[in-house]
Amino acid sequence: MRDLGKVTKEDIESGLRELGLNKGDVVLVHSSLSSFGCVMGGADAVIDALLEVVGDEGTIMVPTLTRVTKSGKSPSMDDPPIFDPENTPCWTGRIPETLRRRKGAIRSLHPTHSITAIGAKAEELLKEHEKAITPCGKGSPYGRLAELDNGYILFLGVTLGCGTLFHHVEEMADVPYHMQKEPVEAEIIERGKRRKVKIKIHAYGTPRNFSRMEPILKKAGVMRMGTIGNSTIRLLKAKEAVNSTLEALKEKDPEILLDKRTRIGIIGCGGIAAAHINAYRENDSANLVSFCDADMEKAKECADKFEGRFYSDYREMIEKERLDGVSICTPPSSHKDIAVTLLSRGINVLCEKPLAISAFQARQMADTATKNNVLLLTAFKFRFFDKVLKARELISQGVIGRVIMFRNMFGGAIDMSKRWFSKREISGGGVLIDNGVHAIDLVRFLFGEVKSVSARIATFAQDIEVEDTARLLLEMENGSLGTVDLSWSIPYPQPFYLEIYGSKGSIMVGGDILRYRSREMKDWIEEKEKLDGEGAFVRQIGHFLNCIKRKETPIVNGIDGLRALEVIEAAYKSNEEKVCVKIHQPK
Repeated sequence: MRDLGKVTKEDIESGLRELGLNKGDVVLVHSSLSSFGCVMGGADAVIDALLEVVGDEGTIMVPTLTRVTKSGKSPSMDDPPIFDPENTPCWTGRIPETLRRRKGAIRSLHPTHSITAIGAKAEELLKEHEKAITPCGKGSPYGRLAELDNGYILFLGVTLGCGTLFHHVEEMADVPYHMQKEPVEAEIIERGKRRKVKIKIHAYGTPRNFSRMEPILKKAGVMRMGTIGNSTIRLLKAKEAVNSTLEALKEKDPEILLDKRTRIGIIGCGGIAAAHINAYRENDSANLVSFCDADMEKAKECADKFEGRFYSDYREMIEKERLDGVSICTPPSSHKDIAVTLLSRGINVLCEKPLAISAFQARQMADTATKNNVLLLTAFKFRFFDKVLKARELISQGVIGRVIMFRNMFGGAIDMSKRWFSKREISGGGVLIDNGVHAIDLVRFLFGEVKSVSARIATFAQDIEVEDTARLLLEMENGSLGTVDLSWSIPYPQPFYLEIYGSKGSIMVGGDILRYRSREMKDWIEEKEKLDGEGAFVRQIGHFLNCIKRKETPIVNGIDGLRALEVIEAAYKSNEEKVCVKIHQPK
């Protein structure tokens, strides 16, 4: 019995024919193999299906783009491209790279925007690409495709954002932002022989959003959509798509192909990164352009899924990408070096908590942000929950009078024995620094600065080198007293993680409920939380984007991350020396 979770070559053939591809068609294919789910036979099966559908008289083309230079940076006048059509790999995905290596495939000789093709018209379409005035313009395979009545552009599991043919439109319209002004002398290596060619290359770094053309092309009737497996498929008539886009560019909006969204990079593609990525994807003003992780496969998986580029070194990423902001989602020991590098380059940063593994490092980060006039936000999500904001409002309005006491409890049963959280050199400590920074920021947000702290920590239930449990006694500058309880080893913590007791009433916060009551009230008033954890992340990410684009004042910044770490360090000192430690307050 067939596994319905797997896509076969026959499934792909059927889906392509349903969309309208036929024998003899010429198709430029942009693709994501992973978008299908599990393809029986992998990239070769997709290629075989395409060739079967268009037949011997048809032609399949894929973009096999490269950016190889002596320095490894994007091509420029001072660092021109070097291209070996037989050996230079492409960066456009597994399907193009597999086709490039296939027997019978031929590759055009353009040093940055080569096309690889198989089929009846392959040689005719690809000939003398390196002599074209521009990479995708007249005389290029892209331009020749746009002249065919049976020419198509196929998007397999990717959006129009991957559409190289839109560069053809830009070059035909001679838009001012697209090309470098002077040609460069590129080097082509053919069967060991080297030759120089003068070519014009793209002005890398100008952001595009070709997906803005989708509703226009749908309305014009030149785009069809379908699904194969988990993959959304788009099929465009090449000639009509080019004409419609040229018309929109010249008559409606000369900047219609530009991307005015905020360009975001993700550094660290582990568990917490998923929350950041999902929140960015909920916001129309964000464009996730690049992903970085020391484990290249993790970065590539994200890049394939969300149509970005991937890196294993964050320094390479910021060298090659023009980024407006970055989420740092790596383990805490790496935060300082990454953040200081980004901030020094003028890139805004949202950094996961704790901000660093020491207050000294956090101060370096905050000072670098101030020096370079860029944003450094600490990811303290509790500030974005409605129930926390409501509690702050009730306190400021005097509904419960003067705050006398409070209690915060962040607990649960989490096995940390095999996670980096339990490695002191990576995490900076145990539950005290991990959950404690959230607790201290919540306390500061609601009640003001901490005056002193007494703390005890212990490792009760886990075989790890750091503490799994901590208790803090806080004295606030306003005179109120509070306790903070933290544990990775308590399976059933108290349902209200925050209890606030005032001279006139009390507030309880937990789960999706805020309860409060004052002397004037006959009973407790309950309010339901509108946001879950994901919603708080969405709000936090939206705030970061608004701070970048609309210059909103951050409600949480690097100094908040620093202040939390100062209290945490004082708590560790209190436990070690068995004394109450006063917190130094900035003047």
